[in-house]
Amino acid sequence: MKNKLKWIILDVWGVLYKYTNFIESLLMPFLHHKGNNISKQFVYKNYFQASIGKVSSKELWNYFGFQGEFPQIEEDYLSTVECFDEEFLEIVDSLKNNYSLAILSNDVWEWSRQLLEKFDLIKYFDHILISGDIGLRKPERKIYLHLLQKLDCKGEECVFIDDRLNNLKTAADLGIKTIRFIRKDKKTPFCSEFEVSSFKELECVIDRFY
Repeated sequence: MKNKLKWIILDVWGVLYKYTNFIESLLMPFLHHKGNNISKQFVYKNYFQASIGKVSSKELWNYFGFQGEFPQIEEDYLSTVECFDEEFLEIVDSLKNNYSLAILSNDVWEWSRQLLEKFDLIKYFDHILISGDIGLRKPERKIYLHLLQKLDCKGEECVFIDDRLNNLKTAADLGIKTIRFIRKDKKTPFCSEFEVSSFKELECVIDRFY
């Protein structure tokens, strides 16, 4: 017998957006194109601080060497992001007919919000939780507990879709059902309950098993 599923929680990067590591796929090439050759380690270090709300996106661009160019530099960067998986639009109405939808994502709050607006996605989600907004990141246990409290539900009433196994493992430890969204197969010691490689597969798994 199926358990009552109430919430579908989606990651953004690697799920809604096709790139898993946008820093190396998008941000670093953008910075180099602008003539900025700062190291990847420096970018990661400062991005991490912004992704937990320790610095604003404006301060982050200043650290990257673009003092006085905000907000235009941010608009220029975000305009290069064209990786939304439009197959999501083919199933979202069907999902919303039966479940509530939420986002749980590690990102700079300002960037995440602007991209969700750019792709006109906010209207589909009943709750959006971004790491930069609350100072916590996946796979920290506290961010999942915070989300469950906000959704007013139990772990077993949710299914979480993410591309990273460490994020899924923490969710599973809290009783949340898990589905790994993986566009490229990788052997790993921990496996989520199901693995899918497309939104159509995701819809089939949810319909059949939940």
